[in-house]
Parts: sequence; structure tokens; C-alpha cells
Amino acid sequence: MPQFQPLVVPATTSNGNILHLTPVKIAGGVAFYSDFTAPTPALQAQMSVSVSQPTKTSQLYKTRIKISLPMCKSDASGNDLPVLDYITTADVTFIAPAQSNFASRSLVRGFLQKALELLGEDVVDNVMPIY
Repeated sequence: MPQFQPLVVPATTSNGNILHLTPVKIAGGVAFYSDFTAPTPALQAQMSVSVSQPTKTSQLYKTRIKISLPMCKSDASGNDLPVLDYITTADVTFIAPAQSNFASRSLVRGFLQKALELLGEDVVDNVMPIY
């Protein structure tokens, strides 16, 4: 079981951005992290992670990772201001039936990871549909 500890998450882009995620709390089975290096609380990146086990009514494992990245406003010269402009969010949910195994769950995670490497810049960063 992973420990609830600080995480350093570098962006895969070449801009050198890094999230320094500090554990905040675990509530209702959800682990919450924040990046306290932001200049104001409104600009703190957030991450939540939850894992649900199969139940009698839902024979599914569900793992959800959500990252919210607030972006600040800029002045006319392009300098960042410590004021929230908008928030960009990624919300990924992995769903696997109770009879799934480590190999199948690892495969789907690996395929998603590779698909994001191959298509992410076009379909996410540049918001270009596949034609």
C-alpha cells in the first residue's frame, strides 16, 4: 500500500514545471494533496487519489486520480499576477472487474500512458481532434 507522503511530480514537457504535492488529509477514502509552493491558496495545484474495492452491489475496482492546476492572470507585459484566471483539470478513472488481475490492470495503465505520450500533445495540449 502506498504511503501518504509528499510527492514530487515533474511535468513531462521541457518547461521544467514541477508539482510539490504535500499530503493534506484522507477523508472518505480519498487522499488529498496540495502544492503549497504557490503564491496564494487560490493558485495551489491539487491532486486527489481514491481506490474503491468491489462490493456486493458493484463488482468493480475503481481507481481515480484527479489533478487540478490553477493558472494565474498575466499583466499586459506577460508577467504573472497572483490572481486566479482559470483551472485546468485532468480526471482519470480506471475501472476493472473484480476478476481482473495485476497484469490486465497494468496493461490498461501502460496503454493509457503510451497513448498520452503519442497523442497527448495534439489532442490535449493543442486541442486538435483526430481526423
